[in-house]
Amino acid sequence: MKREFIITLLVLAFIKNTFLYSQNETGFYSSPQLKDSILISNSSDLIRHGPTNENGKEYYRLAQAFWETENNSNAEKIFRKIEESEIELFNQTTLFNSDIPGDTIQNVFGYGNYTFNYKNKASIYLTKILIENNDYNQALNYLTLADNEY
Repeated sequence: MKREFIITLLVLAFIKNTFLYSQNETGFYSSPQLKDSILISNSSDLIRHGPTNENGKEYYRLAQAFWETENNSNAEKIFRKIEESEIELFNQTTLFNSDIPGDTIQNVFGYGNYTFNYKNKASIYLTKILIENNDYNQALNYLTLADNEY
């Protein structure tokens, strides 16, 4: 039990102190931009209606914008809604590949290819937020979801 606890703390410390880079993300550090503030200032309808297949990408982007501007309480609320959502967009994993356009041959997953899942990314952001709030047990739960579930 003590060994598992120490390993868990080491993993969480690694996440807290390491930049986690991913496709289409700047990494896990806050780098607010003007577009984040604009998105937040125009977000009242998006927040009121909640996520749908039509606005899911923008809804996810809003959560990122809140995180980038260090408004973690709102970012956490939206990322949790993404986690709880049953809409198709958030529950599918998409493979992006960089092979020849129109090519129908099944390609080997490799350099230039990646998968994207909204719930996976939301879990990773929630892990980061919860670590910053020193809620390590919940952070570990979301990290486990990101690793094993999505």
